[in-house]
Amino acid sequence: MKKKLIYSIFLIIFLILILPVKDAMKEGFEYGVDEGMDIEIASLYSQGYPLYTKIWNDQPPLVYLMLAHWFKFFSPSVFYARVFILIFSLILLWAFYKTIEIDWGSVAAFIGVIGLLFSAFYLHLSTSVMIGTVALSFAMLSIYFIKLYQQRKKHWFLIASAAFLAFSLLSKLFTAFL
Repeated sequence: MKKKLIYSIFLIIFLILILPVKDAMKEGFEYGVDEGMDIEIASLYSQGYPLYTKIWNDQPPLVYLMLAHWFKFFSPSVFYARVFILIFSLILLWAFYKTIEIDWGSVAAFIGVIGLLFSAFYLHLSTSVMIGTVALSFAMLSIYFIKLYQQRKKHWFLIASAAFLAFSLLSKLFTAFL
């Protein structure tokens, strides 16, 4: 019962925070300095232009490949690109919560997530089409699976952790320093 209450409170707070952001996501203005470039790279790739030959880019390819496939299911628009990033932001919050919960319990995890939500620029970056959010989501999943391995000693958790860390590095290389 206590866990359901915490999840319910978390959901209500998140909805209160995200509903104002939803309308802003539909606007055409640029949230981040790289947002337009990242959308354009994914859009060009989805139209058949090869990365790194016809499209100049100094970043790893995974987010652009995923976003290009996302554009095939939805229209290649700023709004749907921001929804894509928001999904990864939710994954990041979930993995962050679960990682803290393993060692410190659900109350500490809830407080940690609230702290992350209210940290400087988190809501802004969680809806801005910049590849760092995806990389951090994969890195947080990697940390979560390491914690699961420490807890349960199942080797497939290590494999999952390594895969998510590889996905993170294929998204943006700054996560190598984590």
